[in-house]
Amino acid sequence: MKKKIQKGLYIIVDPAMDDFKILQQLYQIHTEQLAAVQIWDNPNAKISIRLIEEIVQLFKNTSTPILINNRWEYLQDYDLDGVHFDNLPTQIEEIAFQINKDFIKGITLTNNLEDLPRIEKMKFDYLSFCSLFPSTTSQSCELVAFDTLRHCKKKTKIPIFLSGGITPENLQQLHSLNFEGIAIVSGIMNAAQPQKELKNYQQQLKNITYAT
Repeated sequence: MKKKIQKGLYIIVDPAMDDFKILQQLYQIHTEQLAAVQIWDNPNAKISIRLIEEIVQLFKNTSTPILINNRWEYLQDYDLDGVHFDNLPTQIEEIAFQINKDFIKGITLTNNLEDLPRIEKMKFDYLSFCSLFPSTTSQSCELVAFDTLRHCKKKTKIPIFLSGGITPENLQQLHSLNFEGIAIVSGIMNAAQPQKELKNYQQQLKNITYAT
């Protein structure tokens, strides 16, 4: 049965990090309630097949879905739960045919919402807006206007995640928005105590008004 995206923290793994360090960090949080774990298609790093297999195995008996960024063809060979697309795929029916199983579909949006009707028609599972704040790992994303997020929420019921430079300290700036969760890269994966930092993010999320 297909795992589902849940509310809360969505963790992004950067394959530019050492594989052992990635697995060490994920092991410390793998029993926590997570929205998803995404393996980023970092253009400056090669994704290790063994890393994919190890992450899938680590979360196998949890409710956390494991997603691959862009490389949907990996779902044909590995027990991944879905794909996060940076751009709207033009041949989603062909991709679904090739994958030949239920899978989660997510997509990155910025300030341009013109593709939203097509995204809804394609039955995407969630949207991720990038970037809310300046970020070293989101340099290719423009800053998203809060009014864009409010407008999107009025137009769709697809769950919304926010990403890019979000920290426990600036989460309070998002209190006026309606969203399902946040995506984090370095805030968790580079933390000295990832489980403690995860709980810090979770507590700050509870302290602001977001989608229920």
